[in-house]
Amino acid sequence: MFIIFAYIQWRAVSKGELVPRAMLDRALEDNDRLQDILDKERAAFTQPTLEVLQRLKADHSANSGNDEDRVGQPCGVLFKRLSP
Repeated sequence: MFIIFAYIQWRAVSKGELVPRAMLDRALEDNDRLQDILDKERAAFTQPTLEVLQRLKADHSANSGNDEDRVGQPCGVLFKRLSP
């Protein structure tokens, strides 16, 4: 009998049926607040990186004489078929 009761309680907790609404609301507010903090940190981190990449792209296009993005050619040695 106790095992059945414990299983029902464990299942209710895992489904979120036993969590009080106030705790859920507080957890969601905390989650939103922390997500805002992470978004600000991410923006602060990526802004200098984006500026550097834009400068490199501008330097590359100024040096190459055209605005096309170039892709490196694969090395033929890597794609040779090995003979048995």
